[in-house]
Amino acid sequence: MSLKASAAIIAFVLISCLAAGCSGRKTAGNAEQSAPQAPTEISVELIKGYRDWQRAVANVNTDAHMSAIKDVYVNDRGIASFRSGEVPFPAGSIIVKENFEFLSGGEKGALMALTAMVKMNAGYHPEGGDWAYIQTDPGFSETTLGKVEKCASCHAAAANKDFVFLSRSK
Repeated sequence: MSLKASAAIIAFVLISCLAAGCSGRKTAGNAEQSAPQAPTEISVELIKGYRDWQRAVANVNTDAHMSAIKDVYVNDRGIASFRSGEVPFPAGSIIVKENFEFLSGGEKGALMALTAMVKMNAGYHPEGGDWAYIQTDPGFSETTLGKVEKCASCHAAAANKDFVFLSRSK
């Protein structure tokens, strides 16, 4: 094979590779595939818009989180694990509980607080299943977030279910 023919073949392969998106550069087509599976920082912004997620549980009454009536929302990343009980949850899963006032007769009152769990990437908080926690008021003005010891110590009782109280959500 001549040098000219070899150069033509190499040029063809390189151009084909670039056209197929194997340059290693992020393009609109491959950016989503290379996006991180979990947030790198914990922020209340992660849960804004949670009502657009799937409501996994409605009107459950538990003693956890202020003995309130709860509605639970889960993002697309975590809903399969939440519903099936298969753990661990994938990184990027977010679970939000609305905590409503418990009125006499078992009626749901005003929304008092939001409590949330965010599954971070491996290594964030290994002893707590790599979950971060968010506690906030309905207006998102008073917020506690991160490795919240009060949350982590209670959820340690559900370590065998990836620190999520799935039995309360069935």
